[in-house]
Amino acid sequence: MFSIMLLTENERETQILKMAFEQMKVKAVLARPSYSSYVKATQYLPDVILMEMPRLHAEQIQFVKLVKKNRKTKNAAMLTYGNPLDKSLKMGIVQAGADCYLERPLKFSALMKIITLRLKQLSKSIESETERKHTDKQEDIDAILDAGTLPLKKLELMERNISQLMAFPFAVTKVLQLADSEKSGAADLSNVIETDPVVSTNILKVSNTVFFASASRRISSIKDAIVRIGFRETKRIVMGMSVMKLFEGDDACAGFDRTQFWMHCVASGTIAEKMAKRMGDIDPEEAFLAGLLHDFGIILLDEFFPTIFAKVLDATADSGAHFLAKENEIVGVTHVELTGRLFETWKLPQEIIEAVSAYGAMHGPEIALDSAAKKLALCTAIGNTLAKSLSLGASCDQYTKHLDNWAFQKAKLPTGPTTEFVEDITKELDGYRKFFGLEEKAAAKGVKKQPEEKTEELHIGVLNLAKAILVPPELYLKAGGHQVSRVEAASSYTDLDQKLDCMVVWAGEQTEPQLLEPLDKVLQRPQNGGPDTDGGGPGFIPVLVFVPPKSPMASSEALKKVSAMYHACDLRQLDANLEIIRSGKRVALPPVPAQDPAAAAPGAAPAAQPQPESPENAPSES
Repeated sequence: MFSIMLLTENERETQILKMAFEQMKVKAVLARPSYSSYVKATQYLPDVILMEMPRLHAEQIQFVKLVKKNRKTKNAAMLTYGNPLDKSLKMGIVQAGADCYLERPLKFSALMKIITLRLKQLSKSIESETERKHTDKQEDIDAILDAGTLPLKKLELMERNISQLMAFPFAVTKVLQLADSEKSGAADLSNVIETDPVVSTNILKVSNTVFFASASRRISSIKDAIVRIGFRETKRIVMGMSVMKLFEGDDACAGFDRTQFWMHCVASGTIAEKMAKRMGDIDPEEAFLAGLLHDFGIILLDEFFPTIFAKVLDATADSGAHFLAKENEIVGVTHVELTGRLFETWKLPQEIIEAVSAYGAMHGPEIALDSAAKKLALCTAIGNTLAKSLSLGASCDQYTKHLDNWAFQKAKLPTGPTTEFVEDITKELDGYRKFFGLEEKAAAKGVKKQPEEKTEELHIGVLNLAKAILVPPELYLKAGGHQVSRVEAASSYTDLDQKLDCMVVWAGEQTEPQLLEPLDKVLQRPQNGGPDTDGGGPGFIPVLVFVPPKSPMASSEALKKVSAMYHACDLRQLDANLEIIRSGKRVALPPVPAQDPAAAAPGAAPAAQPQPESPENAPSES
């Protein structure tokens, strides 16, 4: 689906442009022309961004630079417009990364010429969308969105619509029943695979790829393919392929990419399986499937309830909030609850149902892992969190919630994800990308693989005051290509050998506020070069502190000299906030909500956490 993102303040102009583009079958995504729209841009990945430039447009210039630095959004055509400007100002906008500056009054024909050229570059065309197999039933949609409808009734309506049109893959349930012994299970597994022609074809294809192929012998039977690939590996591939077959169609909602979503799910499943192997007393295949299916309800929303899904997704991207929190707010029920009900109907193993329903409870105080379901839930929580922290695939948000040290200690990963661990995961995912034909699926949508370009690399220091095993921003920044160095806590930071562009501090529940006091000297430390800002950049190393909500640190005077975010946040907001603090401004914490709307408990949906502050609302000071 070809899309354009409209970032305008003029309501009348916005509606005229939106109507004109939609008449041309171009999806128009609305946003404000400010830092707050960065997360939305990275979620919707528009082909074209059309942004209004006000008379004073320093923030908009920074937004252009930020979009052009991001590897996912840098290829979007950046069109800017506004009132007539001096030639030098127009040149400054283009030098920041905009493709052009158009003066009012806008000529729609001129816009369409630019957009048509962009379409050709992307091998796309403006045509009506293919009619979807499943359509929303308006009376059910109205009832589901009605605050007066009981949550149980909403779930019943959703389950009825889905169950009438689909069933869970037979191959998955049969594979889960097979024994682990290759001698006793290979023949049974072969029989299961042969019942599905599509899966059979793909298994044979996989067995003859460069990962498994032998120069002397080409595989032509399923039994031989199982021997070559391996029993466990074949089971995993069969489960992944069988589930993927349910949703071969195009994405229903702009801002949601099924291919990237499946990469997130496969990454979560792969990591969950590794956790299960480390723990040693739970089934790795069940852990893989729990990780693969933990967000299964999201794809059901995209397939069967696209209008509801689009409403929640838009609100999530606008606010940088947790998708689950917005589901609770707008719908009153979540995709996690829907998934649990459907899995009960489809008679999946009870341990998987409980794990997928309750993995959010692992983001809190330590609980006893006294059942296989809770252990699977822990593997699933770690899989989901690490997949988002490492930017493996993409879901409806990149919101991470802190996992305490106990979770990694129970999973026998006491030092957290090492470089070798991450490289191992990445290698496996490269294989799955080929197994599942994800690159071919992307190409079929007209998405060309762009060559990786070098983006601005920052040298960022990470100070772990909480002694946390996992610091999600640290993994996120490394995955983004930045140079990240650990900084040791000390009474003075003036002896740092390396020169940093900025510093990220991870504080915990018990971190004393006075531990931030030595950072004053970091803030005053001269910095050669400074960031590339209109004002020349500050003469200090800016600091961004991550704090838990309602902790002593969050309400301390010490935070008034530094910028801060909450532990629970959409990690993409970190990109925007680093730009803000490097320009010499400060990002302050927003108020903490009085009550958590979706507190996590065994069997309940994961809790919604305080939202990260939208940068344009953040109190700032030079």
